[in-house]
Amino acid sequence: ARTAPARLAAAQPGTATPTDAMRWPGFITLGRLATLAAVIAGFLLYRFEPLPVQVMRNAVFDQYQRWQPRAYEDMGVRIVDIDDESLKRIGQWPWPRTQVADLIRKLQDAGAAAIGFDMMFAEPDRTSPQAMATQWKLSGDTLHNVLRLPDHDQVMAEAIRGGRVVLGFAGKRDGEKTRQPAKPSREVYSGPPALPYLNAFTGADVPLALLEQAAAGVGAFTFFAQNDGDSVVRRVPMLMRLCDPALGGTSPQARIAACEAEPLGVVAPSLSAELLRVSRRQRNFHVTTSAQPGLGLENVRVANVTVPVTPHGEVWVHYTRPVAERYIPAWRVLGGQYPPGSLDDHIVLIGTSALGLRDLRSNPLGAIMPGVEAHAQVLEQMRAGQYLARAANAHTLEALVIIIGGLIIGVVALTTRALVSASLTAIVLAGIALAAWLAFTREGLLLDPLTPGLALLITFLVGSVVRHMNSEREQRWVRDAFSRYVSPNRVEHLVNNPGQLELGGRRQTCSFVFTDLEDFTGLMEKMD
Repeated sequence: ARTAPARLAAAQPGTATPTDAMRWPGFITLGRLATLAAVIAGFLLYRFEPLPVQVMRNAVFDQYQRWQPRAYEDMGVRIVDIDDESLKRIGQWPWPRTQVADLIRKLQDAGAAAIGFDMMFAEPDRTSPQAMATQWKLSGDTLHNVLRLPDHDQVMAEAIRGGRVVLGFAGKRDGEKTRQPAKPSREVYSGPPALPYLNAFTGADVPLALLEQAAAGVGAFTFFAQNDGDSVVRRVPMLMRLCDPALGGTSPQARIAACEAEPLGVVAPSLSAELLRVSRRQRNFHVTTSAQPGLGLENVRVANVTVPVTPHGEVWVHYTRPVAERYIPAWRVLGGQYPPGSLDDHIVLIGTSALGLRDLRSNPLGAIMPGVEAHAQVLEQMRAGQYLARAANAHTLEALVIIIGGLIIGVVALTTRALVSASLTAIVLAGIALAAWLAFTREGLLLDPLTPGLALLITFLVGSVVRHMNSEREQRWVRDAFSRYVSPNRVEHLVNNPGQLELGGRRQTCSFVFTDLEDFTGLMEKMD
């Protein structure tokens, strides 16, 4: 059985079919080339990940968390919140360091496993007696008596020296070069060094040396939310890179470029990573990097806690809905108004939710939270062993879906009817979305259904357009071929009224008018 165009071509030797007009020698056709180009374009879209694609992918991951947030379990992590009520009862921030020292001692007495500050003490306390004496311009015995009073920073350092306190610092990618923070921890590597893969900072705002030397650890409370283009905190770093302070460059941009070109400097832990280390009474971070070049970090281990991380050393945060039990107002701790034993062996973070102190962040649930909560939720996941992660082979799997799925859908779109190809494409896209959702809910894996789905949809559209163009060209060819045997007016009428093209006949009464020309024969004989 041959198609109508083929039968007509056979009836007309030397007549080319419309398919022949789109074919080069061998297997190559315009439709196949267009479909292959669409598959390649989809793969390149996935490979280079332009910012709009990243934003849409993150929106999908955020939606997963809205549909299924992490169920809250009390894993022994608390936030001592310097909230608006605490400021109202105790006074405006910053509080005297003697007040902060009192807070530290009360938490130590309550049995806290580690205490971390999601804030920085970079300058001397301006309420110290020495600072006030200068400000008030005292002299004589009054000055002597004031200077004999304890220095507030020294009082806080003594409280910190009581044990298990981690101070925070802020990484900087702009501004002047500064000294690097103290580093009581060290890294032990399994695989190549991690330094080239970690997010880089050219400097840091660090605590006072007096306080830093007394602390059990120093960790960064800086996030990399700006990397996603929307400032939503989806990942919290475990480790980062502080570039060599002697790095050249007259501008922050030049120093960043030099730092990324030459991976020099030191590895610094985040606040949450350092709190985990201090609470476990460890000194080392065991860092595993991939043996394959360019794949970066795989996990970071502290004692028996192994944390899967991104190639850049970050942890994906699986958020819970807001939980009041996670917070204790600072004024209650200072007043001893909390249940006895409720902080025993807990990791305690000290942060603020006060609006005026501006430490509020956005999370994937679409809510505003204090920045300290991101560190607290990561610590809960570490203690519970529950993580979100991009699987090591996720990129390979997604690329294979784009290539193999794109080729299959392209062939189907070129060779089958529109309804069949559209149904198959819809089934494949639904299957990809379902597989990604099940991977998230059952295994905590983040697979990207959006970019492969978008690539397959582009391939289907290109194949469908090419098939439609072929169909139109074939219809025009058939019309022209039939016009050789049937009146062109009749062909045009049948094309416009296809319902009249049917087997059989009909009986109809007609009237005919016969006309002739007088002396027609003689007239024809005389004409050329």
